Amino acid sequence: MTYPYNDEYMVYDYETHRYILTEKFCLDKMNLDLQERLNLGGGANRERVPQIFLDEISEFVYSQIYDYSSQPLIQEYQIAKYPSAREVIKKAMMNQIDYALVNGALYQYSGIDLKKNTKIDGMSGKYLSPLAKSILSNPLIETGTPLLYAGKYSMIFKPKYKEMEY
Repeated sequence: MTYPYNDEYMVYDYETHRYILTEKFCLDKMNLDLQERLNLGGGANRERVPQIFLDEISEFVYSQIYDYSSQPLIQEYQIAKYPSAREVIKKAMMNQIDYALVNGALYQYSGIDLKKNTKIDGMSGKYLSPLAKSILSNPLIETGTPLLYAGKYSMIFKPKYKEMEY
């Protein structure tokens, strides 16, 4: 099998270099009808609302991975090309969807209590689902390091996206 790998549940976006879950994944694996659940604000194009949400979840989870790393391009490559990393990112995004639907998109909050006109303490670090964080902390089969790896790799990695096909 060639990676990055697309199927009916998760697709790879070659422009952003990220996997994104599909609406079908949410329906089949999570029993969530995102069109019904998310279109409370009356989006102009109802069919696009779930995909926008899933893209935001993907972008957020990837950003959390990259924030841990001093060499995020290595994690980007691992997620794109390693089968175990693909499964890890899928599970992490699934858990982040649940977390966002229960708690709201906390990463979009300003962190300001408008009633008191003060900063809300203790919000930092609560944006990523605790279960997603745990999943991302498990070592990959191919490398023995997790996607949330803060250490240094003993190499300089410069991506060649077309050449490396990701």
